[in-house]
Amino acid sequence: MINSFFDNANVLIVDDDQYNLIILGEILKRNGCTIRSFLDGVAALRASEELKPDIILLDVMMPGMDGYEVCQRLKENPNLCDVPVIFISSLQGSKDVVKALRSGGVDYITKPFEAEEIVSRVNTHLKLYQQHKQLIELNAYLNESQEQFTQFTSHLIIGREEERLQLSKEIHDKIAQVLIVLKIDMGVWRNKILFLCENPTSHEVLDNFKELMNTVDTTIKSVVKVLSKLKSDELELLGFIETAKLCSIEFECINKIKCKIETSLSKLELNEQQGVALYRILQESLSNILQHANATSVAIYLYIHDENFVMEITDNGIGYSITQNQSKDTFGLKDMKQRAHILHGKLTITGKTGKGTCVKVEMPYRTT
Repeated sequence: MINSFFDNANVLIVDDDQYNLIILGEILKRNGCTIRSFLDGVAALRASEELKPDIILLDVMMPGMDGYEVCQRLKENPNLCDVPVIFISSLQGSKDVVKALRSGGVDYITKPFEAEEIVSRVNTHLKLYQQHKQLIELNAYLNESQEQFTQFTSHLIIGREEERLQLSKEIHDKIAQVLIVLKIDMGVWRNKILFLCENPTSHEVLDNFKELMNTVDTTIKSVVKVLSKLKSDELELLGFIETAKLCSIEFECINKIKCKIETSLSKLELNEQQGVALYRILQESLSNILQHANATSVAIYLYIHDENFVMEITDNGIGYSITQNQSKDTFGLKDMKQRAHILHGKLTITGKTGKGTCVKVEMPYRTT
């Protein structure tokens, strides 16, 4: 007895010859199968929904509905279309075999059949069918796991954004304000020294005060820059498009890399989560260009296409080689992709060595 894909297999046999049903049934019962037999295709079709067979042995020539039509009906049924059908027939012509396979059969056995052949072929297709079901279950599990992972990552990103906001508030309240008060106090003490001191050393003291005040100014600017990365007040006040324009101007002024933004859009109706996600993708893209691209110019395009909002960030740098970087999905790129997922959109990166790179974000956006 062939091992064990037969064990508890639910086999449905359809043949208008009672003798064939008995012979086939006995062969397969001895190998551990559960057998259901039918003399016509109509009855077999009605029973198949309830029985949910693991495999069907089907005669071709039957009165009323022949085997070809029975098989076609099975393949049209979404609950039964994956069940393997083996045709059993006295017809031995190649055209008959081709017709059987085209109608959805997986195999064709000619009568008179041998028991060993029946057992071997049924075992093979039961094995393939079980592997097919396991693959479907595995794919479903992987898809569910991927969705759970994506949702978890999205929650992490949202959580990080909330931490950024909290951190920016603490920096503003505890550091930035102290620095401003310190600058004011230093200005007051400088004026007092000017009033009280009229000796040669006073100029040296005043110069030291000036250096200290310049240091405080520089520190305040650094704090403001950190705050702008943690939280964009412009995004809340001005909206994404105007904030993107300010971001491009700041990038060009600080880094001496030409950065233009082109759009015919005057405003976008975005919720807070969408605006923040797009803004972080823009920041990360510009940061990557600065660190890796060796670019001299950047262009940012914002537009609507096929009910999608699209942001493209292109540069003229050294380019992004997919083959060289396919295994280097850095944290920054993963973060951008996850942010695009939060937008129910997608992020793609294209480029060629020596011909620059394009980061493209698309998200659903209805204008009406």
